Amino acid sequence: MVADNPAVELPTEAGDPVLAGRGADTVAVTPELVGDRAADTLAGGTTVVGDSDETIAIQSTPDGFRMMSVLADASSATSTTYDVELPDGASLVVDPLGGVVVQRDGVATGRFNAPWAVDANGKQLDTSYSVAGSQITQTFDTTGAVFPVVADPHYTWGIITGTVYFNKSETQKVAASSAFIAGMGAFAPPPFNVLFVASAGSISLAAAWAIADGKCIAVKSNYTFPAYSGSQGDGYCR
Repeated sequence: MVADNPAVELPTEAGDPVLAGRGADTVAVTPELVGDRAADTLAGGTTVVGDSDETIAIQSTPDGFRMMSVLADASSATSTTYDVELPDGASLVVDPLGGVVVQRDGVATGRFNAPWAVDANGKQLDTSYSVAGSQITQTFDTTGAVFPVVADPHYTWGIITGTVYFNKSETQKVAASSAFIAGMGAFAPPPFNVLFVASAGSISLAAAWAIADGKCIAVKSNYTFPAYSGSQGDGYCR
């Protein structure tokens, strides 16, 4: 389990990682493309690193951090790789919804939500994660996209502190089939491991309600039907 009150430390120089967690459960994440200049800190605490082809804006969130990768034009790379320094004994595992779980001794200590990418017109682009050792690569299909394109890896420890937030692509998958949420049970710590399996059908139904209302689901550890009561329309629901 991640210790109480986990924290995020944003980089102050290009090449420095984002640190998230506490003590032995801290992860350090470094995007492959950070340019050759010092990181800029903007109003509101956003840190920006990168070069003329790709800029990455890094922000802390209430239970983690996000890295918004902005691709300038069609000559930009179609993938971004993130080096993840893991706690001792931990590994990265792709889960049924397309996210990546940080697992140690069979227990999730954090999760990268399933990725999303949109073009300048708000068109959703095909995107996915792949894992190789301690690296996560997000690949996106920019065919026909209007630039700039924005992609947004989002790391959260909500899965071990009481609430699991699902973005729009994850909510759509859960609404389409309860098997997705049931499959998450194998990756989630108690009580979510039992909750996702036992309540898969009702959570799937709630996901359909959330989609109809332009929202996403957020399932709490003290969950009671309907999960729609935990739906969200804020920054997590993208």
